[in-house]
Amino acid sequence: MNNIKNEKGLTLIELMISIMVASIVISMLLSILTMSLKAKATMDVENKLLMESTIISEKLRFNMFELQAQKIELISDDATSTIIHITHEYDILLDGNQIIYKDYSNPIVHILTYDKVTQQITYDSGSGPELLHDSNVLVTYQDELLNIVSSIELISFDDTVCDLAVEPCSEGVIKLTLTITVLFPNGAVLIPQTYITTIIL
Repeated sequence: MNNIKNEKGLTLIELMISIMVASIVISMLLSILTMSLKAKATMDVENKLLMESTIISEKLRFNMFELQAQKIELISDDATSTIIHITHEYDILLDGNQIIYKDYSNPIVHILTYDKVTQQITYDSGSGPELLHDSNVLVTYQDELLNIVSSIELISFDDTVCDLAVEPCSEGVIKLTLTITVLFPNGAVLIPQTYITTIIL
């Protein structure tokens, strides 16, 4: 009696082990892919919110420097809005005798408004308020616990020289604390992120 062995094929046990190992490898690869996609989505959200914060601060900075702002003043800050006047008070000119003087005859006032009800920031350069961000971007004023999470503050360099809390000043800092989220057409919103920016006048 001769026993003939088939050495070319797989036994049932070898086949089952191969399938089990392949299943484990495939499930690990799928979980790695899922984690990578989630990490990319999270990073995309954070980048979108950071970009919106940057757009707001850069537009404000550009408008102020284009105006050649010489004075800032807190007009009002209450539960519904914060209003700040940014003023170009005078131009430096030459008179007929080539003497330099300050001409106060044409002051230009721009208005920065943070509307806490509509959760929008606008900048009015004289031709009407213009949003500093996309219309689907919200600058959240309060969180679920009613903590104030967004604000626009004026900070004096030296309160003894000029106190921005009570008077207009020719120098100071505009501090933007912005908690930003994005509202999608289907009603979904991104998880808010807070960004702090300062602009020096």
